[in-house]
Amino acid sequence: MLAVKRRALAAQRRAEAALVVNTIIWGATFVVVKQALRDVSPVLFLALRFTLAAVVLLVLFRGSWSHPRNPRWSLAGGALAGIFLFSGYAFQTIGLQFTTAPKSAFLTGLTSVMTPLLAAVVYRNRPRAQEIGGVLLATCGMALMTLPAQPGATLAINRGDLLHPR
Repeated sequence: MLAVKRRALAAQRRAEAALVVNTIIWGATFVVVKQALRDVSPVLFLALRFTLAAVVLLVLFRGSWSHPRNPRWSLAGGALAGIFLFSGYAFQTIGLQFTTAPKSAFLTGLTSVMTPLLAAVVYRNRPRAQEIGGVLLATCGMALMTLPAQPGATLAINRGDLLHPR
């Protein structure tokens, strides 16, 4: 019994550590991308980023590709998903040129926070008070972490803020 509890605690600690590392990497990417956009265009940056990602995935998952039953539907669905994903990344990356890295992180983080409300709309369920409270609390927390706190700083909307997918 004690060994099972220890394994569960170790698994929980590994999961929490992975979450912390993921958060640090995610948060740092906004600053890194903002710096990179000083030297290259957003489209070139995305092309390089996703080419590198594709190569890494091909190496990691070589030999595990399966053939779809209906290649025409698979190709059409993949192309449509690719268009939407590229559009989202392009708008976000171009928007980052015209706003601050913390504002970009806040706006991007809002997409995760709003997921319960979007799910309520999609499934035609009325959001519960806990969900609304959680969304408000998470939004306030993200705002405290990312929005400017200096005297005289404004929350004005920049051109880049409007390009972030929400």
